[in-house]
Amino acid sequence: MTLFLGFSAVNTGNNLLYLVVSVLLGFMAISGLLGKRNLDDVWIAIETPDEIYAGLPTLLTVQLENRRKAGAFLLDIELEGKSVLFPATAGGSRAALPLSARFENRGRQPLPTLRLRSIYPVNFFIRSRAIPFDEELIVFPRLRQLVPEIAGEGEKEPGEHQERGRGHEGELNRISDYSGREPLRQIHWKLSARQDQLKVKEFSPPQGEPLMIDLQQIAARNLEERLSIAATLVASAIAAGHPTGLNLPERQVPPASGRTHKLHLLRELALYDRP
Repeated sequence: MTLFLGFSAVNTGNNLLYLVVSVLLGFMAISGLLGKRNLDDVWIAIETPDEIYAGLPTLLTVQLENRRKAGAFLLDIELEGKSVLFPATAGGSRAALPLSARFENRGRQPLPTLRLRSIYPVNFFIRSRAIPFDEELIVFPRLRQLVPEIAGEGEKEPGEHQERGRGHEGELNRISDYSGREPLRQIHWKLSARQDQLKVKEFSPPQGEPLMIDLQQIAARNLEERLSIAATLVASAIAAGHPTGLNLPERQVPPASGRTHKLHLLRELALYDRP
């Protein structure tokens, strides 16, 4: 439109058209300058969760820092078709928003390149720049739905699974406020008397029988299915309180419990037969 008006002004010698074209060109120049400045000095980082499973949506955290004094507006962060919008970020401040992502394959993968875009100040042009990352992430094998007998869970009464996280006979985990659901034998009477409020002892759940998962003994059509079943068994068994180990062709990981050990086993499966 601006070019059309410019040609018309030259051909007709109309001063009003010259004025309109000058205003439009000036507006475009100022808009371009403001749009470019809006993307400058913006720092982006991605925080990934500890557990990322192939084929399952996962929430990444996009951290944005505006390192200049002026505010930044309408910043859109895009990752493989998914995007999140930061409407306004004050100068010198930070903001964080979740962004859904999905990784289809297990193993070590580079963090995808982000694209920072903005339509500021007016939605005439979209300005953007790529933001590459050097970080890598580990994607665990795809989880499967297993029947209770395979998962080692057995049949449960409704609500039983939720109560397993808080045991009555294991090691003392912490002291918390009495909620009315705990049995009287868990009340810490001495501490309750000192604080004039009922306190209860929370115990870690008792450990079940150790479980050793042998990758070669899992019946499946191919390696990826075996790894998928093994990862599901690891997550299920440790959640059920069973110390769990892993028997791989090259090495053996002895049974243990806890979240750190679970992540170690899942990492072994994720990187198995991968460079």
